[in-house]
Amino acid sequence: LGVFRRIALALTLSVATGAEPSGSRWPLLAGSLSGELAAFGDEGPRLAWRLDALPPDASGRRFTFTLTGAGLSARGGALYQPEAEVPLSAWLPRVASRVGLPLEGTEAAGTVHVEGEGSWADGRPVGSLRVRWEDGTVRHAADDWELSGIQIMATYDLRGTGQVACTIGGLRYGPLALQGAQIDLSLMPDSRALVTRAALQGLGGRIEAAPFDLSLANPSATVRMTLAEISLRQLVALLPPALSEAQGRLDGEVEASWSAAEGLEITGGWLGLSEGEEATLRLAPVPGLITAQLTPDNPAYSPLQRVEQGETALSVSLLRLRFTPRGDENGRTATVRLQAEPVDPLLKAPLQIDLNVAGSLDQLIKLGMDGRIRFE
Repeated sequence: LGVFRRIALALTLSVATGAEPSGSRWPLLAGSLSGELAAFGDEGPRLAWRLDALPPDASGRRFTFTLTGAGLSARGGALYQPEAEVPLSAWLPRVASRVGLPLEGTEAAGTVHVEGEGSWADGRPVGSLRVRWEDGTVRHAADDWELSGIQIMATYDLRGTGQVACTIGGLRYGPLALQGAQIDLSLMPDSRALVTRAALQGLGGRIEAAPFDLSLANPSATVRMTLAEISLRQLVALLPPALSEAQGRLDGEVEASWSAAEGLEITGGWLGLSEGEEATLRLAPVPGLITAQLTPDNPAYSPLQRVEQGETALSVSLLRLRFTPRGDENGRTATVRLQAEPVDPLLKAPLQIDLNVAGSLDQLIKLGMDGRIRFE
């Protein structure tokens, strides 16, 4: 403090014997620090001090201290429980910028609790941290996305490994709303994470990712997702208005890549009518969509005209969409096959449509229109 010109330090360390207290999280180490303080230079009084670390118990680690000399006698004690509370609203954007995540403008709510213990060995810290985040929220108003109901439990070994379990009550991205995400991952010492589980509910069905590696040094990942029992009605809401009504369930697979620099890209996949599923479609009125290929005297002209006008729904026996944004062997970026017939039993007009798409698919999905989700 400016009045102590010389400090002499002595260190003793001992290992406490006996069993570890039940439920204790603290290493069984005890020791003491002692020394002498020279106050006001060499001519000033000497004060002897001592700090003792007592064997820990379930409540934490206790310390006592004494200070004596020149008629002074002082003593006291303290209970040490390593713990911290971090207000995310102030810290998350700053931490994210250090690891390369583009979270400028992100708002976060909730408090992260951190506790742990450790020591110093071989020139590096040794120990572990436990992190808990409850009822958290992260949102970005300008980009129109939000994560809510965040629950995270994580353990981290200072050697670079750890385990993280995360649940997210709700995920909203523009018009897309998902629920009940569950993510489990292992932190590896080479600046990467192994995501062993990533599953969520959305679009009336389930979406689950196969295990994948996530680079932390240069945040990026390639993911393969399985979709099951996706609601055709909810999916249609994300597409251009070619259909006015749809019922049924779809299964499929989607391949995607993500990086902090490039965002999310859909690189391939397929969707098809679930096995044994019955589906119906009603087209948005587009005169000539089907009948332009027919003459008015064709017996199928009238019933198909009612289909293309949206007056009669279609009973679907086969529906399959395949998308290859990089282009397949014929240069197609998407193909659609539809087999159906009018639901009116008096209209006998079996219909098969094969649609080939070439060029960018960005405008096909409404989520892609702002450029944040792209088809490569």
